[in-house]
Amino acid sequence: MNSINTRKGLETKPASIKKSRGLAFTLDAVLAIIIIVALIPIFTLLSTKQDASQVGAQYLHLESEDTIDVLSKMQIKYIRNEPVIDDLFRRGVLDDSDLNSTVVDVLGGLWASQNPNDLADAANLSDQLISPLLPSGVKWSFKIENDLIFNTSAVNGTPLIASSKKSASGFAKNQSSTGYVARAFLENIVGKEDSSYFFFGGFVGNGQITGTIRDIPINSTIARIYLELNARSNFSFYLNGIMCQNMVVNFSSFGAENWTISNSSCLNNFVPGGINNISLNFTSVNLSQNYIGGGFLRAVYSTTDFVYEPSPKYYFPGTSGAINVYDSIYVIGNITNISAYLHYKTALQTFFTLGNATIFENNANDSAIAYSVNLDDAFILNALQSNGLSLSDLSGTTVPIRLGHRESNFSLGTGLADAFVVTAQSASMSSCDILNGSLLSCGANGNTTRFAAALNSDSILASALLALGVGNRLGNIGYHNNAPHAASYQDLTTSLATVLTAINNLNPTGNSKRCYACAIDEARRRLIPSSSSVPSGALQPTGVGSNYTKIRSIVMMGDGNADFCDNSDKLVGNYIQNCGTANAKKQAIDQACAMNQSPYSVGGNNITIYTIGYGSDSDDATLSSIANCTGGKFYKSSNYSELADIYSQIADIISKSVTYIQQSVIVEGYESELYPDSYIAFGYIPSVPNPGYKEISINTLTDPFPGCLGNFSINKILYLTDAKLLSYSGDYWTYSVKANSSNTNGFESAFNLSNWGLSFISLGDPYKVYLPLSMLKVNQTNYVLETVASNSSSTSASCSNKNRVIYSGRLRASTFYSSVFPNIQGRNVTVYYDSNGDGVWDGLTYVAMGTDLPNFDPNPVLVGDLNPSGNAIDYSFLELLAQLNYIINPGASGLPGSSTNPIDLIIGNEIGVQSDLLSIVPIPWGPSEMSISIWV
Repeated sequence: MNSINTRKGLETKPASIKKSRGLAFTLDAVLAIIIIVALIPIFTLLSTKQDASQVGAQYLHLESEDTIDVLSKMQIKYIRNEPVIDDLFRRGVLDDSDLNSTVVDVLGGLWASQNPNDLADAANLSDQLISPLLPSGVKWSFKIENDLIFNTSAVNGTPLIASSKKSASGFAKNQSSTGYVARAFLENIVGKEDSSYFFFGGFVGNGQITGTIRDIPINSTIARIYLELNARSNFSFYLNGIMCQNMVVNFSSFGAENWTISNSSCLNNFVPGGINNISLNFTSVNLSQNYIGGGFLRAVYSTTDFVYEPSPKYYFPGTSGAINVYDSIYVIGNITNISAYLHYKTALQTFFTLGNATIFENNANDSAIAYSVNLDDAFILNALQSNGLSLSDLSGTTVPIRLGHRESNFSLGTGLADAFVVTAQSASMSSCDILNGSLLSCGANGNTTRFAAALNSDSILASALLALGVGNRLGNIGYHNNAPHAASYQDLTTSLATVLTAINNLNPTGNSKRCYACAIDEARRRLIPSSSSVPSGALQPTGVGSNYTKIRSIVMMGDGNADFCDNSDKLVGNYIQNCGTANAKKQAIDQACAMNQSPYSVGGNNITIYTIGYGSDSDDATLSSIANCTGGKFYKSSNYSELADIYSQIADIISKSVTYIQQSVIVEGYESELYPDSYIAFGYIPSVPNPGYKEISINTLTDPFPGCLGNFSINKILYLTDAKLLSYSGDYWTYSVKANSSNTNGFESAFNLSNWGLSFISLGDPYKVYLPLSMLKVNQTNYVLETVASNSSSTSASCSNKNRVIYSGRLRASTFYSSVFPNIQGRNVTVYYDSNGDGVWDGLTYVAMGTDLPNFDPNPVLVGDLNPSGNAIDYSFLELLAQLNYIINPGASGLPGSSTNPIDLIIGNEIGVQSDLLSIVPIPWGPSEMSISIWV
């Protein structure tokens, strides 16, 4: 079927003369009524004293007036059996579709054609129907406009003449009295570019970041991925576990960079209709630089779905490193219920807030457990009420949300660290090359030995970790070509005195070999919790096991090349002990990389190694690789005081604390994990209408704003369904947003963070700020003004030049019925389309319309060849194309659907149709004047 609906219109139905139900009037009955009606004014005239000529004129006027009134009311169905009417039916001049027409309608139609036969029928019909209605002896004529249809005789010049007129629409000389109306609409689409988004909050970090795209329609074809982020450091982008691209970042506080991924090797990993996992894996080992200060991923795809309505369900971005999410939610409607699910691992105090209400807080202490917390409606509602809030306070507005760790230093008795400090005992440790001024000098230049610096640093680390009552545990190991050397170790203990004694008992030996792998493996065996975590065949742990939930660390120094192998564990390299330097280095790195993995670990030992290079000949490359493989850090120094500071820093990291610098968190000594299946869900009554018949949803991303003040115009759509400002506030907070359009009284507040509280550190930071739809105006310029701040009393004069708005709306993929046209002809139209919104046509479609019409023309024509003033189909189709051309591109020219102004949807070679039978409707020509003149 084609894309045009034509509908038979209802002819004008004048009120019929009064009748009883089921009674068909004959012409005689009509005449009887006319005579009775006519007598009334005659008796009235005769009862008054008037001039005879005046009375006669009034009488004739009433006769002519009543006669033409009867003709305009008398429907053909009531005089169907009259011979003159029956003859017209018999000859096919009239048919059943004319039964509801009046005599005036039939006379007008016959006259309008100007066909001699039709004019003869009009004269005969006038004679047969008008003569019986007038008194005998009078003369008369019937005209339409100035054309005489019938007269009994020529006017003989008598002054006694009366005339009555009636205007009738739907007729025009030499014009058809019937025509066509049409309505065009889409029943299906071949392709519409749409987008699904994942938004990273106002601040997300610190650590590796994950997210999910869950709402790509199953029938979609992925075109590209657009990624726009305020990222702090370089990262690799993964889709469903497949590495797609390495991203190089040029960081600026309020900036944002973008990348477009279109290679098929990446896009083919998308699963339309499924859950798609995205990962941003930062390459920096510095956790404090692994974060995003706002951004989004946009998956662009082609779909045949008319309407895309994203769920208001909010999914948290996943983080591995620290749980630190500043963000916002909003629901366009009245929230009726709310629930949340939090899935995470941590041994730190973690909290979740909505607005200024703390919904949940957990003092976790087991890093091995993945916590699953379900917060139902009753639980959240109670927490809101405790803070003076209700669901209505969260409805139709931007609500800041916060999920993170409490800022704290660990109190007495809550230490979570198990660590070994590992010290080389090889002969080279006696080298006097550590700069130390005049203290502990072993040479004229004031240097001291590497071993003296190591003992001092070991003691500083021990004192920091094992302060009275903290609860951390520390052991020490000495190594050269083996580990531990006789009595040169101390298993994990909370006793500072015990560890310091063990450290002071260390001494350099005459052994010149260094077995890095031996030291690493010995520390591993003493840190892992029990033999149950080690597969059969692997080395079994010795000494005192540690609590499996503890954070495990190895602080290992080295002063030269690894040059001796550990042959005690055949599961990592089948090395002989005197294996050579290259093999010794490789084995040490392999030992470090493998110890948190099978076969050394089931579920992860979570051991981090911190390495320190002593002296000018330390093996920096090997020590750095060992640290990097476990997520630790490498340090180097030949200065006594610097080495002491390094061990003190490492102690701070291991002993753990949580501190914030603006929104960036520094979590010393521990990594938490938030899983991206965590969410907040809503039940709500939407404040925007449900999609109407043949409506199509669109979403539009505006150009970036130059600064704090930006403006944008909304394309020609039916109505808005969503609008949000994307705010790149970095590690500041989005403090306020105002909107201004012809719908507002100047700038009005759309969001103000201080309404939720003055202590920003506990509040979320919106990246998406809802712009109330009542503040915006379609087809006009709308203004947005943003302010960012570091706290409630310190605002910034600067804003990002990357802020922009995303708005969504609906457009109608159908037209109203057109006015009446004299012609309707089927067409095969060439329609150009632009599938990516850049204003340049990407393809064309031949659209067949009215294929079932007798005069369908299969030859392709351009939209410029259509006749919108004479063809009902052409008019309606061009109207439809104009509505489908919803992206306004500068420089576009020509009709919508032309090569210079392509439409923004891909429509099929036949627009889907729901079509009635093609039929005709009256054309509202006129009005034309009909008159009856009477004289004697």
